[in-house]
Amino acid sequence: MNKSLEHGFNGSFSIYTFELDYCRMKFRTLLFRTLFLLALSIATAGTAVVSASRYETYNIGYVVTDDNHMLQVLRPVGNDDSDCERIDGDAITPELLDRTGGLLNGWAFVHGDNSQGYVTWVSEKSGVHTVFLANYVLRNCALSEIRYGQRTFVGDDRYEEARRAYTDLIRETLTLGT
Repeated sequence: MNKSLEHGFNGSFSIYTFELDYCRMKFRTLLFRTLFLLALSIATAGTAVVSASRYETYNIGYVVTDDNHMLQVLRPVGNDDSDCERIDGDAITPELLDRTGGLLNGWAFVHGDNSQGYVTWVSEKSGVHTVFLANYVLRNCALSEIRYGQRTFVGDDRYEEARRAYTDLIRETLTLGT
């Protein structure tokens, strides 16, 4: 008799148990993240007003994408997009990369005292690495992207240079204005 079966071990049962435990863990993690973000959005919904340009004022809001990512977005004051059936996010970097075959190396939401946004590091199919700070604007049920401080790296050491620029931009965004 097989020793593993003698002790009640069945490889497929073990894999099933692992997958079931893994799914439960992922569900709990997703549930807690969703509840936290929901509480955060309720606590801050419509309370913060920022100016991303000299000409327009925005409220901070939150949307959930088709991939179940919750994004912080800027909503122009006076533009009511609360009744959108679907929000078109095809123009923002994570969605563009899916279609163009690029890679999202880093994407972190960073909130400093005077600045906030998504610090983004992408590598394109051509090998070019780009690092920038992005904010997403929701207007007419579609998301657009505003990029700040974009830097592009093309040399032999482009990965290391982009990695340093990415971490530096996160630090700068966190400490901006202090």
